[in-house]
Amino acid sequence: MELKKETYYLIGLGILFAIVSGISFHINSVKVFGDAFRYLEYSENLKDGFYIEKHNMRYFGFVLFIHLIDKLPGNHHLNIIVAQYILSGVALLFLYRGVKIIFEKPEIAAITTALFLLFIEIPFWNSYVLCESLYISSTCIAIYFLARVYKTGDTISYIGLIGMIVFLAFVKPTGIAFGLAIMITVLFSMRNKVSRPVNLMMGLGLTFGAIVLVNRYLMTYDVIENYQLGEIISGVTTLPHIKGIQYYMVDVPGDLNILGDSYPPIIRITHFALFNFSYWLKLTLAKVMFLITHVRPLWSIGHNMFNGLFLLFSYFLFVKSLWNKAIRPEIKAFALSYFIIHIAGVGLTAADWDGRFLMPVLPVLFILSAFQLSQLCEETNWMKSIKKR
Repeated sequence: MELKKETYYLIGLGILFAIVSGISFHINSVKVFGDAFRYLEYSENLKDGFYIEKHNMRYFGFVLFIHLIDKLPGNHHLNIIVAQYILSGVALLFLYRGVKIIFEKPEIAAITTALFLLFIEIPFWNSYVLCESLYISSTCIAIYFLARVYKTGDTISYIGLIGMIVFLAFVKPTGIAFGLAIMITVLFSMRNKVSRPVNLMMGLGLTFGAIVLVNRYLMTYDVIENYQLGEIISGVTTLPHIKGIQYYMVDVPGDLNILGDSYPPIIRITHFALFNFSYWLKLTLAKVMFLITHVRPLWSIGHNMFNGLFLLFSYFLFVKSLWNKAIRPEIKAFALSYFIIHIAGVGLTAADWDGRFLMPVLPVLFILSAFQLSQLCEETNWMKSIKKR
């Protein structure tokens, strides 16, 4: 009976994936713009041999992905998009299996996968020659290996997880969030198993390592220069005639206290935050709000309402799950750490035009939202009626 029920779940999800993918490709087809051109150029240059581009090396996982696809016959851009749709479907199976391993309930896995597909902006990124699709799919696969390590701890699971952590770090700079969240979770789970001095030393070591890593990543970003422009959305000041530009910016004080560019980025950012605190806080909170609400002044009312209501409900379930004693503390610690790291990344740098920085966060967030929604359905007897069939 259990197997039959899960078969229905998978068939339903497969149909939903086909419908959503069809709608996405019909609307978006093949999208190549913005950052896509530097990824494609780097990929093309690799034909002459491997080399390192200082800034684009952070996206080398995606560059390698499109470089390998370039070996296929036919239209290169279309091949990339088709590969991303196929990989997305495979990744959703990994996500489903991972959630089922964690909670041992196929209905929670099904709800998680359904939330992923119903928030249609996530599948939309499969039509873009950008990092997001590969990043999201890789995150789903990493969740599966993390679930296996959490439950069984076999060698294959560890190898798969380590491989995905490394790969994610080279798909996009924020890809380091997955590995950092795991490290934070390990420290959290060991809080009562080792002495306080040992725990403190490990925590300080992780903090120092994270600071060094973040500082390294920020070396090719003009973070302070963006602060001086008051940009909430990166690059908005290059389009001064855009409608509603005032909503994408914060008024800049005339007396900013700024360190010279001879200092490391993390030192400059810390100094800026301390000595321009009210402005920095206002700018940072504006970026975070743009990220988590996922609404934009230029989008239609219907678009913004769908995003706002869907995410508000998901966030409500996510926050409620953090107090749910049926969910193990380390699961909550990982999800919350992963979410906060992404928020901090956008707060330190900039939000984006189309909200793509939020998309890789949602698969993790939806896992706990799905657990809570499953309980809600059981309390209202809706899920029980399905189980009886």
